[in-house]
Amino acid sequence: MTHAKPDRGSPSHATLRARIAAAQAAVADFAADLIVITDRENLMYFTGITEIECGGLVIPAAGEPVLVTLWLDELHFRDRLPWPIEPYVYGRDSLAAGLCRVINSRGFRAPRIACSKYFIEVGVFKTLERELPGMTIVDGTQLFYRVRAVKDAAEIALIRRAADCAMAGMEAAVTAVRPGMTETAVLGIAEQAMRAAGSEGHPFRMQVLNADRQMMVHPYATDTVIADNQAVVIHLGASVGGYIAKLSRTVGLGRVPDASIRIYDLVRRAQEAAIAAIRPGRPVREVYDAAWQVVDAAGLGPALIDDIGYGIGLRQSEFYPIIGRNRDHILERDMAVDLMFPTIYTPHGGGPRLADTVLIEDEAVVLTPYSHELIRKETT
Repeated sequence: MTHAKPDRGSPSHATLRARIAAAQAAVADFAADLIVITDRENLMYFTGITEIECGGLVIPAAGEPVLVTLWLDELHFRDRLPWPIEPYVYGRDSLAAGLCRVINSRGFRAPRIACSKYFIEVGVFKTLERELPGMTIVDGTQLFYRVRAVKDAAEIALIRRAADCAMAGMEAAVTAVRPGMTETAVLGIAEQAMRAAGSEGHPFRMQVLNADRQMMVHPYATDTVIADNQAVVIHLGASVGGYIAKLSRTVGLGRVPDASIRIYDLVRRAQEAAIAAIRPGRPVREVYDAAWQVVDAAGLGPALIDDIGYGIGLRQSEFYPIIGRNRDHILERDMAVDLMFPTIYTPHGGGPRLADTVLIEDEAVVLTPYSHELIRKETT
């Protein structure tokens, strides 16, 4: 059998070792003995393998990690990883049993195990609990987000490619949207354009929204018919090599209410101020304050929610850094964020949105530079 070679964009062994070392350095803050990873995002990050499923990674606080994976994938993964693999045969063995073998072989007793909040299925947890007497699970969610927050060159290249795909989708959606179409029909056109541009699939439930649902917390495109004379929100995302970029724009169909136009202009100016405030070493609250001051000057400060941006990478919203009023996160070079995702929550025109994927270099670099003006379309 010919072993699969790493993809052109796959991290080098040196990069993978550096990621493991960063996790091992961080795990001391959680007083944990080891890390166990079974969620797909973190498996992708620490192995560089996008096709990984049904696997688990054991990272001791010191020493070499071990990947537990399906026996059929062992040969394919060996050339990609600089550390051992423990295969298991599905049906005769299990992922949980393989994890326990690895942990017990390292001599751990009553181990404290750091996991992310997207930890593991109940059956696997129960096996670990039974086979590792005295085991304690530690919430290591922030460990993973902090380690992943600063992107390397390969990650940034993938996010840039995803941003190009997302903009292709936005162009297709803006061109297509008109009264009488369903929200999902517009989204389907956008998805086709993103796929044609190289996207590997949508990373979240995307939005094409009539005005009446734009102030919901997590709305998404439905078979609702798009009405005339309103501002329509389009929020799209693309994924390349597991990495995500997204953007949101607002399209004005026909005679858009003046209140909606004013709110969009306010969102645009607030986002512009926030982006201008981004610098490495700056506390995120200063970026939030730059946006809030614009909104407050218009008399709507209380209508801006406390968090206006999140990190972006293997998830569409990563919880470090968070651009927020009361957050103590510090921006660093090569972080990527989604800014500014909320609308102004007021019944008088609230709903229009504007968001971009932003890379932090010496200053902010907008990776999704699609038009930031309210996009106007005449209707009949």
